[in-house]
Amino acid sequence: MPCEVFAEVKMSSRRVSSLICCLIFSFFCVQFSIVVDAATDSISQGKNITLSESIVSAGKIFEFGFFTPGNSTNYYLGIWYHKISPQTIVWVANRDQPLKSTSIVLTINNEGNLLIKDGRITYYVSENSFSKNTSALLLDSGNLILRNEKLDILWQSFDYPSDTFLPGMKLGYNLRTGKVWSLTSWKTAENPSLGTAELKMDPKQPNEYFIMSGSQILWRSGVWNGKIFSGVPEMRLNYIYNFGLYSDENETYFTYSVKDSTISRLLLDISGQVKQSNWVDGAQSWFLFWSQPRDQCDSYAYCGSFTSCSDQWDNLCQCLQGFRPLDSLKRLYQSSGCVRRIPLQCEDISVNGDEDRFLVMNDVKTPFGAKESKVQAAEECKLACFNDCACTAYAYVTYEKAVCYLWHAEMLSFKQLSKGDPDGQTIYLKLAASEFQIRGNLISLNLSSTNFFFFFFFFKREKKLIWVIALVVALAILLLPASYIIYRWRRKLKEKDKSIQDAEMIDAMLNMISGYMPPEYALQGLFSIKSDVFSFGVLLLETLSSKKNTGFYNTDSLNLLGHAWELWITDRAMDLKDPILENEASYPMLIRYINVALLCVQEIAADRPTMSEVVSMLTNEHINLPSPKQPAFSYLKSLQNSVPPMSRPGVCSVNNVTLSLIGPR
Repeated sequence: MPCEVFAEVKMSSRRVSSLICCLIFSFFCVQFSIVVDAATDSISQGKNITLSESIVSAGKIFEFGFFTPGNSTNYYLGIWYHKISPQTIVWVANRDQPLKSTSIVLTINNEGNLLIKDGRITYYVSENSFSKNTSALLLDSGNLILRNEKLDILWQSFDYPSDTFLPGMKLGYNLRTGKVWSLTSWKTAENPSLGTAELKMDPKQPNEYFIMSGSQILWRSGVWNGKIFSGVPEMRLNYIYNFGLYSDENETYFTYSVKDSTISRLLLDISGQVKQSNWVDGAQSWFLFWSQPRDQCDSYAYCGSFTSCSDQWDNLCQCLQGFRPLDSLKRLYQSSGCVRRIPLQCEDISVNGDEDRFLVMNDVKTPFGAKESKVQAAEECKLACFNDCACTAYAYVTYEKAVCYLWHAEMLSFKQLSKGDPDGQTIYLKLAASEFQIRGNLISLNLSSTNFFFFFFFFKREKKLIWVIALVVALAILLLPASYIIYRWRRKLKEKDKSIQDAEMIDAMLNMISGYMPPEYALQGLFSIKSDVFSFGVLLLETLSSKKNTGFYNTDSLNLLGHAWELWITDRAMDLKDPILENEASYPMLIRYINVALLCVQEIAADRPTMSEVVSMLTNEHINLPSPKQPAFSYLKSLQNSVPPMSRPGVCSVNNVTLSLIGPR
């Protein structure tokens, strides 16, 4: 072979070898690139992740690694949104095992379990997989899965929710495995350990959710009606979400999905409130879609049974019409609720009264505890409740489909909404027929020895008692000058020696007024700006009790003032109220009115408030009231009864002979 040919062949071989080397090198580069890319969203067996490392889901939605919440110095392993700032955590592995060391690592051991190593301490994130060639993969759903070489899922973070419910997760239970999917709030904003609130489903009531604090129910979602939970009307706006409740013989759970690429989460926050939020890229913030409970009135059984709650009322809670507080000495929301004022006709067979009737209540949030009836028409729904004595109310709802709801025994979490509220429903409450009798809430002031009504005033249930008190103020202002005129008229009559008949007429008028005179005026003729305050206090007590001050013979007290004082010092002040006020004003306010009235009728004028102070006390419930002192004229009868006639002071003669001594003026 010529030398030229041999040299050319040798050069060609070198070129081919170089090309092959380049191809081999390129192949390894591509393989390495694939490995690097694959490693960004997964952890293979035997590999470690340190504090400074993390993995990110393929679509760059979620990130998994170690984090420190807020200003905390503890380390936790968790999942958060990759592109959202500030950092928003959706899952925490070691909630009750905070880590301090900076040398901690995350790895998959030889048994295929995901664990955290902190020196000699090992914390298992997953347990009992017993599989080789396992890897952990972070999905774009926010679910961290542990799988084997056959891609079987051995463990997943979605089975162990923290405080966040993501699309695709489950909330419910599995009867076969005993698995429960629930949310638990963080303890504080910087401490992800288990808080006090838990959102869960009760297998005994599988069609609704509860927020629990231990064994106490804080909130209920209401029953699932096939589309939404009745206590969460915002779920009707389903243009973003697809909600669903799945149930079979093994498991029952609630889940949801979003209809587009919306980033959404449902959070049980540290306050025990459930919040459904969506991320808005343009605003770079979370948009609150709905939250429950929205206020205290949405909290489960906040006011007790047979009560209505509204944030538009001063004290939030009131008994339903036809009911009275079970415990009149406590604030209504701290009591055990209300009870019927008049038993139903079907409950008391000894009473041959009219049939029970239904009270229409509009613009209310559907109370909890309803049971769905299979009747098809509104009149059938009414008859189903009427013919069942245990039924306390019914509602016929026609949203999407007609449903008859019946309530038995007690009704809880009854919320009064504003007029025209789109979430408001109409409830029909069963009451005794006598509750519907037309009766005015008559407040009378008996100002004479007869049953003459000085004035009367009708007010409906929703009216504030303060309007009645305003009328009493006006009366008190007019009353004292009238008593002064009559008092002076009587003195002039005596001085001019007018007829006995005229004097008796004036005495009758004076007796009518005298129960409202302050002691300094009745005994010494002294008049001051505190005098009308005393008259107002007497009128207020008469208004609240429907009893006149003078001629009060029901107790050992001389008058109403003494009776009111006796009840006050024995913690029985609410026994003073007229039963007609049972459901007209909150009990805390009635106690406040009695306290103000007793302050007004104190014996020493200097101890009484001014009328401007009285107005402030009545209109501002946040003003602390002082304790009253004993009223004037409240102890005379007891003194008269306790002193025998022959031993009373001033009786110094046994034969009615008197001795007058002349002394200097």
